[in-house]
Amino acid sequence: MQKPSMMLTPEDFWQFSVSRYGKPGVADACLTLQDQFGINVNLILLYCWCIEHDHQPTPAAREALNSTVAKTNPAIELHRKKRRLAKGCPDYEAMKQAELELEAEQQKALVAALCSFDRETETTDINDPIKRLKHYLDVATQPDINPYLQAVL
Repeated sequence: MQKPSMMLTPEDFWQFSVSRYGKPGVADACLTLQDQFGINVNLILLYCWCIEHDHQPTPAAREALNSTVAKTNPAIELHRKKRRLAKGCPDYEAMKQAELELEAEQQKALVAALCSFDRETETTDINDPIKRLKHYLDVATQPDINPYLQAVL
């Protein structure tokens, strides 16, 4: 299905993410989804943006987003591991800032991937935001994940 062009910029997505992540319970839920379920936080936040703006990415768009995460996440994960080991060291805050910069670069790549499919949307009858998020993340069979997704939404 074709629709008018979506207007999402990396800056808008970053602001959306910072705002959403700063809400009570969201950061903890995101970190649990990341650390216990292996789900990329930027991808979760992008799908939250999609749900909030009634944009339904196609399976091809979701595959492109997953591919983008697969390409950009190893550098973030390696840096995150080093940063966590450095907790309490003088360089810790600088390492946190560098990790945020890597996250911002990943967000730029995700926005570019999503926007390359911006005129294509999936038509789905999934109206419940949790079910839609589970559908996008391909975690429909994990019922124990619901409270964390609810907290993020």
